[in-house]
Amino acid sequence: MHKATPGKPQTLMGYIDLAVLDEKGKINYYDYKTSPKEYGEFGKPKRLAYTYQLAAYGKLFRQYGLDYRDSDIGILPIQF
Repeated sequence: MHKATPGKPQTLMGYIDLAVLDEKGKINYYDYKTSPKEYGEFGKPKRLAYTYQLAAYGKLFRQYGLDYRDSDIGILPIQF
């Protein structure tokens, strides 16, 4: 994502792996990460990058009028 410029669109690359709209109209969203480690074993820089990624998704949902406050958001590590 690039720095916002009023009146100009932002570029965001990536995919939302799982988004679920619950019965109350809240959107819950998750991102899959393939790793041999559990999320708690990731280093601080990687966890921070994932936090920014999820925040960007929240901003996107807000722009489309979807309620994401108090939503369940998170990283789902997939281990092989």
